[in-house]
Amino acid sequence: MSEHNQKTLKDAINAMLDAYKLKGGILQSRINNKWADMMGPMIASHTKEIKIIGSTLYIYVDSAPLKQELMMARAKIVQRINEEMNENLVKEVIVK
Repeated sequence: MSEHNQKTLKDAINAMLDAYKLKGGILQSRINNKWADMMGPMIASHTKEIKIIGSTLYIYVDSAPLKQELMMARAKIVQRINEEMNENLVKEVIVK
């Protein structure tokens, strides 16, 4: 194999994920798995669904007071998720 064809394993996996459009699902799964650790058990217990579409995170909750609290803490949620994932994934949070 010539040197110009060589890629790191990370680059090869990322290329495959991009080619098969799997990256969004994997990111959503990673966020779902770490949600309780990032936000705490009370918020996790009232969270019905989390979706990531593009760079927007949609959070569906079943409590109106919690929804209001999360609306006010959107910037902190973005920062916490991006720090946890070590990437700049989320740019906006919408709470429903």
